[in-house]
Formats: sequence, C-alpha cells, structure tokens
Amino acid sequence: MFLAIFMSWIWSTVYKDLPDVSTVKDMIFSQATVITDRNGIELYKLFEQNRQYVPYQAISPTMIDAIVAMEDQRYREHS
Repeated sequence: MFLAIFMSWIWSTVYKDLPDVSTVKDMIFSQATVITDRNGIELYKLFEQNRQYVPYQAISPTMIDAIVAMEDQRYREHS
C-alpha cells in the first residue's frame, strides 16, 4: 500500500514534468550567424555563444574520453 502511494507521489511530482527525450535528436541548437561576401569570404560572425555543430563521428575518441573522465571517472563501470 505504502509503495503504491509513494510511486503515485513520485509520478505526480517528478516524472510528469520531465521533457520528452525522444526529440533530442531533432533539436536545433543555436549557432553563429556567418556573413560572407559574394565570393564566400567570411566578413563577420554574429553570435551570443560561438557554437558550431560537429557531428559525433567527427569528435576524436580522445576528446570523448576526456569529457567522460571529467564528468564521471567511473562512467564505464556503471551498469
């Protein structure tokens, strides 16, 4: 009985407000606006935060390992 009440409380306070993670792959992140001349030479770059999209495959394994090491040293040990 207690477990059912506890799970109802968890659902009503925590899970209902979580974002839908299935749309993450479709998200568009804000990138810098690049202004070029007619020959394609960059003249200006406008940005709030200088971001540039990089596909996962273009990130070196060393960089991925460094990020994981900074975030959680035991990441690869978790089940």
